[in-house]
Amino acid sequence: MLAVETSAAMRERAMFQPVLAGAADDIPLPDTSLDGVWLSTVIHHVPDLEPPPARSGGC
Repeated sequence: MLAVETSAAMRERAMFQPVLAGAADDIPLPDTSLDGVWLSTVIHHVPDLEPPPARSGGC
């Protein structure tokens, strides 16, 4: 597992390593080199986020 963080200060404070300099839309690894990606505490950084469409009936 590794992390990607844009902020140098946050990379220095990370509780585990490795933490690479980068961003979710620019992960500094070759394409197809990851099996999965987890995004955590990201939503408040997404500019111009549109609300989801209204749900209609059902669960």
